[in-house]
Amino acid sequence: MLDICVSAPGKVILHGEHAVVYGKSALASSLDLRTVLYIKTAPSGSSVTLTLPNIGLERRWQMTDLIDLYETLPNSDAQNVSAVGKSTLRCLQQFAGIAEEDTDPKQLAVIAFLYLHSLTLSTLSRGDPVSLSVVVESALPTAAGLGSSAAFAVCLSAAVLMVAGTVSRTQSKWESGELELINKWAFEVERIIHGDPSGVDNTVSTYGGLVLYRKSERMRQIKVPPLKIIIVDTRIARSTRVLVQRVREKCSKYPGIIEPVLDSIQAIVMKAVDVLAALTQENRDTSYDMLEELIDMNQCQLNLLGVGHASLTEVCHICQQQSLHSKLTGAGGGGCAFVLLREDTKDERVEDVMQSIRQAGYRGWRTSIGTHGVTKHGNSEEYKETL
Repeated sequence: MLDICVSAPGKVILHGEHAVVYGKSALASSLDLRTVLYIKTAPSGSSVTLTLPNIGLERRWQMTDLIDLYETLPNSDAQNVSAVGKSTLRCLQQFAGIAEEDTDPKQLAVIAFLYLHSLTLSTLSRGDPVSLSVVVESALPTAAGLGSSAAFAVCLSAAVLMVAGTVSRTQSKWESGELELINKWAFEVERIIHGDPSGVDNTVSTYGGLVLYRKSERMRQIKVPPLKIIIVDTRIARSTRVLVQRVREKCSKYPGIIEPVLDSIQAIVMKAVDVLAALTQENRDTSYDMLEELIDMNQCQLNLLGVGHASLTEVCHICQQQSLHSKLTGAGGGGCAFVLLREDTKDERVEDVMQSIRQAGYRGWRTSIGTHGVTKHGNSEEYKETL
């Protein structure tokens, strides 16, 4: 009988949005709003059920049908990561009844599940009736730039590799090689869902902590103590593609103005890395002073690039009234912002800000960054006891 439970964090970009497109660095952190995946078996029936209640998805297949499908696919070795080929992708789409041109993330999550579940073919049996239930729940809002798909990808990768016996089910923590394998398969899931991801989101969700990313360079992991923040969702829909194009047009029109701004954003990223890496109890006040100044400067830069929004300006104003500091995170143009909280910020002050955020029509979560990455829990009940 299986009773597997794994969880993985979301991610938040602290500094470097948009500049990263031009070869600059971005600083991202794990976010302690987590996705959790449960796998349970039952000794009756012979089916596999996938349920994602947050997005209203439930699919069920007969085990024998899945085995027939998986036997037609190229042999996959869970130890050797491989991208889904075009013929395999089409085969999975046809089986799931999903149109080839369908880019709905909900449908692509089904394809990703089937592809990774095929790695367990050697453990499946036609003769022993058993039902498998896979449930994925998340505290992360979808399509908000907070890494919800990456957290799903990491949970799915870890759980499937546990079922396949490729990574440990029993040890309290995974070895570095096991985490690397989880991360690589999670990246392939992200490729199915997003096409051409950077790999930042799944890396942050796998390893936790902070990650410094720059194109064509190896990602650098930075371990810091968890920091308290508020995540604010303005509920304003935005198109990352449109916002990236807006910055590109400004850079083309005013290169002598915009290029120095991008260089300055790079300097802010590296200064933030230095401050966070050196953060201690002894220097925390001066460190927070600098972190707050960097947040304010970076928000001004992003406004100059044209990716601000009235809702984000209002969030900054709400925070300023309580002597707190915030900036957009992700593409901008609405979307989300984060608010830095000092260790000694009073609960009453935080609640005043949260109430003002709600009154403005936005959503807010009090959480933390720099937290641990993908984690296995003894079972579903053990995980629920930690909530």
